[in-house]
Amino acid sequence: MKNIFLTGEKGIGKSTLLFKILNLLDCSIGGYYEKKIPCEDGIKFDMIMQQ
Repeated sequence: MKNIFLTGEKGIGKSTLLFKILNLLDCSIGGYYEKKIPCEDGIKFDMIMQQ
């Protein structure tokens, strides 16, 4: 399978779209995504690996 890159402005729903499609197709991906985590200093990002 070829690589697919989703691009767009912050908050437009790239990750949401990807995860909804994956749930509908009942498949998985490889790679990573960033997850926003609220903290006392503002927001930090955690890298989540997919396998």
